Amino acid sequence: SLDVFNVLNLINHDWGHVNFVSNVNNYTVNLLKFVNDNTTATGIAPGKANYTPTYNYAPPTGASGKYYTLDPLNSRWQGQLGIRYSF
Repeated sequence: SLDVFNVLNLINHDWGHVNFVSNVNNYTVNLLKFVNDNTTATGIAPGKANYTPTYNYAPPTGASGKYYTLDPLNSRWQGQLGIRYSF
């Protein structure tokens, strides 16, 4: 028997990629940021008076510029050959 895994990658090298978010990278996505409303620095901790919560998205600043990585083994096509022997 012959089994082929990830047939899309067998057809085209750019297809069939498997992406995942690794816990090794430890990316931090901060969607909430506190901005001081005063023009002078008051030294007040965030969450206290004169701070406004603002939602923003800052894209990752890594070599790849993405929060996910490409799985190098599962993104390739693979074949498995099976032989049955009866006696």
